[in-house]
Amino acid sequence: MRYLWFALLIGLGTNSLQAQDSTAVRRDTTISPATVPDPSADDLLAGLTDSTDVGQPLLPRKMIVTQRAFWGPKGLLRVMNVAPLTAAGREKELKIRRTMLVTHQIGGFVTLAGFVAQGLLGAKLYNAKGQEYVDTKKWHERSATLINVSYGTTLLLSLTAPRR
Repeated sequence: MRYLWFALLIGLGTNSLQAQDSTAVRRDTTISPATVPDPSADDLLAGLTDSTDVGQPLLPRKMIVTQRAFWGPKGLLRVMNVAPLTAAGREKELKIRRTMLVTHQIGGFVTLAGFVAQGLLGAKLYNAKGQEYVDTKKWHERSATLINVSYGTTLLLSLTAPRR
C-alpha cells in the first residue's frame, strides 16, 4: 500500500499542469483614425495599419494526427459539413474544446478514484477466503472495467479535442 501511494505521488509530481487560455479575441472591433490637426503627426501615423485587418489563419499549423483527422482542413467533420471552417465555426469549436477538456479532467479524477478503490479491493482480496473472496474479486473486476472505460474516455477526449 505504501508503494502505491509513493507511485501515485511520483506520477502526480511528474505531470506538468498548464492552464487553458479561455480569453476570446473580439473580431468586430475597428480602429478609426483620430483627427489630428498637426500635419507632422499624420506622417508618423501613415505607416500604421490596423492589426485586426491582417488575415489570421483559422487553423493552427501543427495538429496531432487524431485532431487533423477530425478537425483538419480535410478532416471528417469538415468533409461531412458538420463543422464548417469559418470564424464563427471556430468559435464554436473552441467552446467544444473547453467542454471536452473539462470533461477530460473530471474523467481523470474518476479514473484516479477507481485506481484507489481497486488498490483497496486488491489488498482486501489478498487476505480474503471463501465467499468473501468471490464477492471481493467480482468488485475488483468491476472496478477494473470502470477504470478501463474512464481511462479510455479521457484519452479519446484529449486526443480528439479541436486544436486551439
